[in-house]
Amino acid sequence: MKRNLARAWLCALVFFGGASCGYRPAYGERRPQERLTVVAAPPKIPRPSAVQAAVAGARARLSRAGVLTSGTAYPRLVIELVRIDEKSSGIQATRDATGARAPLARGSHIAVVGRAWVEPGAGRAPLRDTGDMRRIERRGAAADPVAEAVLHDDAIRAAARRLGSSLAGRVLGEVEPSVEPL
Repeated sequence: MKRNLARAWLCALVFFGGASCGYRPAYGERRPQERLTVVAAPPKIPRPSAVQAAVAGARARLSRAGVLTSGTAYPRLVIELVRIDEKSSGIQATRDATGARAPLARGSHIAVVGRAWVEPGAGRAPLRDTGDMRRIERRGAAADPVAEAVLHDDAIRAAARRLGSSLAGRVLGEVEPSVEPL
């Protein structure tokens, strides 16, 4: 009887003591209580479609979290794309129109780098700056120049959309890796 009572107390202690362990995320801040709009910072890259994709990705993530509102009012999440990097993932020797051998990329890794922050009001200091984050899209190459251009633009937009979603997640206090390896 005493042994069963001691086990019951021990189980209750473990259950109720473990329920309030004081865990807090190590990398995230607390989730914002206000509803946010999403705007783009003045562009630093000549790809408006990438900026639009990043903003769309951020809006989708904020909408899923229930903190998105329409318009451009404050407080707002500002998305800034910093640069686009590209690295070949392999090279193949092909023949060009003259019959000379020429290198052709077999595929590439396209990285979009950006950052985000919350502007609580006009002229007020930004909050929750994410720092630079990078998202990668891997793709194969096409021999046709038109198809290659379309694949390239699609990969940039896909990486930018994923980046926008990750930036919004970081602002929400969710743990997101800063950099995907290129």
